[in-house]
Amino acid sequence: MLKRESLIKQIASHLAYLSTSVEILGAMHFFDLNITAEHFFEKLLNQVYGYNLTNLNHSKLNSAAIDLADQSIKLAVQVTSDRNALKIQKTLDKFAKHGLGTTYKSLKILIIGKRTGTYSTVTVPSGVVFDGRDDVIDNKSLMHTVEKKTTTELQDILTLIESEISYRHPS
Repeated sequence: MLKRESLIKQIASHLAYLSTSVEILGAMHFFDLNITAEHFFEKLLNQVYGYNLTNLNHSKLNSAAIDLADQSIKLAVQVTSDRNALKIQKTLDKFAKHGLGTTYKSLKILIIGKRTGTYSTVTVPSGVVFDGRDDVIDNKSLMHTVEKKTTTELQDILTLIESEISYRHPS
């Protein structure tokens, strides 16, 4: 097997493991992993997309509508495991209600796992820049970006992931 292929498969496997864990634990109302996943995705998105995201929940717990932000490019990101259109709509509405469109040029929603479609039924409020097709990041779209990276970049992404994801079960 080629090194590149191995790296891509390992990255995909880790993301699948994290997504499945979040889904199963969330179904039992254990949301600790969702909260700590914000920190993980802050680092991962920075590595994959070249962002400079910071976790807004470090300075203000449960920041309205968004979890991460890159102030330099005016990007806001909501991290969620809830993939239905109603969650997307609520995020957009909160973003507009709190006037975040004046601070941030764009909003992305990262779904831990798999999206449910293009979110064509959501209504984008005035003052919010959002496209349900392009501004929702899920495992598949993330991996499409990851697979375009060089072998060295893939190794760096895998190193980051392996430093953050543990397969040991808490006792």
